[in-house]
Amino acid sequence: MTISFTFTKFDEHNCYTTEGKVINGSEKQFSHWWLQSSSHQRDELIVFRLWYRFVEKKAFWIKLMLMSKHGIESLVYEPGEQLGDVNLRCLEWNTKCTKEMLLKRDSMPNNTLSILAEVSLEDPLTMSEEKSRLILNKKMNNLLRMFIEEQLCDFKIIVDKREINTHKIILASESKVFMAMFDSDMKEKRENCLEITDFKYESIYAIVKFMYCHQIDDIEKIAYDLLALAEKYDIPELKLYCERYFYSILSKDNCLDVLQLAETYNTMFLKNSILKMVDDKWPELKGTERWKLLNQDYQELCGKLSANVKI
Repeated sequence: MTISFTFTKFDEHNCYTTEGKVINGSEKQFSHWWLQSSSHQRDELIVFRLWYRFVEKKAFWIKLMLMSKHGIESLVYEPGEQLGDVNLRCLEWNTKCTKEMLLKRDSMPNNTLSILAEVSLEDPLTMSEEKSRLILNKKMNNLLRMFIEEQLCDFKIIVDKREINTHKIILASESKVFMAMFDSDMKEKRENCLEITDFKYESIYAIVKFMYCHQIDDIEKIAYDLLALAEKYDIPELKLYCERYFYSILSKDNCLDVLQLAETYNTMFLKNSILKMVDDKWPELKGTERWKLLNQDYQELCGKLSANVKI
């Protein structure tokens, strides 16, 4: 909805308040708005206070614009997302406009100071989902901090004679293989230690960190290892993360390499995306050296491609 605030009296020495008028939107009965202006004592800025009250709690996004005779003059302020309440609330800010701009009455519509507020009301569910996301992010940040600072760790992974201290509950919650390991009488459970010899330290550290924050730094350097590890330790979120990465870099030059990877680790989303590209670029790919090598190891797959059969 659009709300208009008009100051028929306005100068740099006094405080004025005007009630907002909803000029566009169907939510006229759901809120009340007042805008107050006063001079900032220390500099050349004007202080605005936006008072508002809702009939029911609502989330809203707001920005305010200064009007001139020619339309919108400039953005006054964009406070962003706020929460409307049944109680009277206030937003306060220093306008980006100087006193000189606001006091040029001859440039204003009807020689009055006019400010428009664009207010977008949001579904309460959207606000609830956003709050849940913020809470989840905070929890993940706390868990990541505990991992980095090695707080209360109860399990270690040894790679290349280097230790990664971690938490069983995190590993088990993200990996079905670790869950099975800790739920049985395996050596690793008794000794609270796992030694890995078939992958390098950087790749193992990356997947362990991923289990805490679902992010990978510099994935392009270790992407192939990560997909293999996601398959080996049954980490669905990591597998999907890798699929999205390979999809983002997919091109005519690498599609056959990535296709081999997708076939090896059974990544259906990635595989189907590559097959479409191979189908589109078939005349350019057929007969290349890379195609011949792929055909040696994956004859059934290449046979179906050659016959133009959708897998």
